Amino acid sequence: MNKYCPRLQKSLRLYCVVTLKKKGEAMAEVQVIKASEGKVNRRTGKVIQKLRVAAYCRVSTDSDEQLNSYNSQVTHYTDLIHKNEAWEFVNVYADFGISGTQTKKRTEFQRMIKDAKNGLIDMIITKSISRFARNTIDTLEHVRDLKENGVTVNVTTTVVSSAEEAETLRKQNEAAATSAGNQVASNNTVLAAYDKTKKASDATNADADTKAKELQGKGVSVTTAEKEVSSAEEAEKITSQNKSAYDQAKQKQADWQKKYDELQSKTGTEGYTKQVVLQALDLSASNPQATHGSSAAGSQIVGTRDIGSTTGSSGYGRILDSTGVFKYANVDKGWTTEIDYTNLKGLTVTTTDGQKHDISRIHRTFQLVNTGATGLNDVYIPNDPTEGFIVARNNGTGSYSDYMNFLVTDSYYYTVNGKEVVYSASQDTPIALTYSSLNNNPIGREGARATGDGSSMVEINGSTVSVHGDQFAYSDNYNRQEETGLNWDTTDSAYQYKGAAIGVFTQGSSFTTEFVQWDGPADPAGQTYWFAINTRVVAPVVETPTSARLTKTTVKPTEVKPISASLIKTTVKPSEVKPVNVSIVKTTVDPVSPDPVSAELVKAKNPEKPTLELTKLADTKNQQVSVAYHDYKLSYKPTVTKTVTDTDKKNTDGATVAKNTPQVYTLDHDNIYANIKVGDTITIVDPLEAGATPVVAENEADAQAKGWTVNYDEIQETYTYTAVYQGKKLDAKGQTEERLKALQGFDK
Repeated sequence: MNKYCPRLQKSLRLYCVVTLKKKGEAMAEVQVIKASEGKVNRRTGKVIQKLRVAAYCRVSTDSDEQLNSYNSQVTHYTDLIHKNEAWEFVNVYADFGISGTQTKKRTEFQRMIKDAKNGLIDMIITKSISRFARNTIDTLEHVRDLKENGVTVNVTTTVVSSAEEAETLRKQNEAAATSAGNQVASNNTVLAAYDKTKKASDATNADADTKAKELQGKGVSVTTAEKEVSSAEEAEKITSQNKSAYDQAKQKQADWQKKYDELQSKTGTEGYTKQVVLQALDLSASNPQATHGSSAAGSQIVGTRDIGSTTGSSGYGRILDSTGVFKYANVDKGWTTEIDYTNLKGLTVTTTDGQKHDISRIHRTFQLVNTGATGLNDVYIPNDPTEGFIVARNNGTGSYSDYMNFLVTDSYYYTVNGKEVVYSASQDTPIALTYSSLNNNPIGREGARATGDGSSMVEINGSTVSVHGDQFAYSDNYNRQEETGLNWDTTDSAYQYKGAAIGVFTQGSSFTTEFVQWDGPADPAGQTYWFAINTRVVAPVVETPTSARLTKTTVKPTEVKPISASLIKTTVKPSEVKPVNVSIVKTTVDPVSPDPVSAELVKAKNPEKPTLELTKLADTKNQQVSVAYHDYKLSYKPTVTKTVTDTDKKNTDGATVAKNTPQVYTLDHDNIYANIKVGDTITIVDPLEAGATPVVAENEADAQAKGWTVNYDEIQETYTYTAVYQGKKLDAKGQTEERLKALQGFDK
């Protein structure tokens, strides 16, 4: 089964046409041996309305006879192609005076093959396969080459020994052609439906492109899906769905733009970021039920009240809700671990297609870059990923030159169709992480910065934390409650932004933050430092712009049956064994010559002469009796009959004739044409009998076969017979006395 669609290549056809003629005869009609039909251009994918037809001609000598054949072929095929309304003329490729044994030398042949490969020709006709290529090797080579390019060559020949065999094959060809014609009609119906669907699909896609361009101009993130349709109705339904998506996106984007404009207007207001921050990550929901696993050995599970405490009295028990904490004791510079957080709830990412996905897993790596002057550190990692991590160190040198720092890298995963996918950030869908609780007090100073390409730091108006030239965000001065006058470092404080900054990532699928702690002048026995990683932004941000998902359509490939008509050309079996000769037998029909129309005098049987019986003298007053008889009538040869059908069961010729019974009358004429001669026209007007139905076709055929012309006037219901007289001359003056007497009639 061949498929017809804009993306599907379709076979071209090479038609081999055999023309048979005798010397001196005009070019005869051609017999076409078809290969497979096609309707779609294999290069453009467009439906072909007309077959693009070319012809190939070749003669091998420059004799006058061959020159005449060459010119005759060119003229014949040019006219043949132009006369066929289903064909479009391409060209006649003609090589003159060139042998057919080497096709490489035939420039026109090579040009034709090239044009066929380039999809410019749908059908090639030629006088015979020998015109195409005489050399067997060349024939096979070109056939193979053309087939590789979708061109089919098909030639079938059979030898017949009798007219009956030829007639049988003719009927087979006729049946094959009829079947192919029916299939063409069926295919045309299918292709018409395809064209309708394709038109509707194109309209849907054009509308989708227009809507997408408009939405994108408004800042909407537009993605397109593709759906195969099999009817115009399906395409129109998708157009309606696209309109609904367009309308919704347009309204949502208007709402989003309003919010964005509002934030933009407040970029100088305390508690707001100094620039509008977009956010595609939601890492704000607490996840005390989350589970985490570690790649590093030597960890132990402790509670939040055990963080930095040997007595279980740590204050972290009041501010953290994690149910389990990994403790890594006495880790040194270069220590690393990988943590997978699972069983997560309420954490999402929004992809560029506008779809929001639940985060199924967070993969986080920790690397201790520098331990500080105190040496070994203790690291605590809660099971809730939004609570970051805590590090404990002993007192250092009391100088900012004494510091410890960590690299923490996050990757966020979600599932699509059951498969895990890592999230990738972009300019339209960035990730913004909040670094909060960045304290500066006598025991030390805490800072953070987003690292890597596409990362930046954003300040919050009114925060004690500022972004410095090295992109580290920290407070230059002490920011305790006694300095700020606000208790900002609690989970329920409205002033959390006082010790926070934001890191933004616009590219990549892994996001690294560097955390640092510089030692302060105080001399405690030891202290812990908390580094939070989440999106619990006290400063407002705006989610990513509205997204719209529009659907474009493709047309389901239309399946049509390949059309093939296996036609058979015949050659006549030779009467003796000779080199291959084709005996062309032409048949003629002896002309039918009707007998000349003639007439002769036939003795007529006349009734008795009328007598007048007088009863009284008054009866004879002003009375005259005049009767004319003809002793002879004209009888025409050959005899012409007329058939009618009785319709009313009236009495006809003394007998009741059954309804619809045919009746046959012989044409004669009682009027004598005096002096009639050869070449004169005889006209007989014969009205249709009452109650009779004419059998026009049968009467016309019968009369015309006998030399008469018949016309039937349906309105007057009258036959008119005409013929040219071919008999002997009838001269009224030279007739016998008896004949003259008959012509004069009776005395009064």
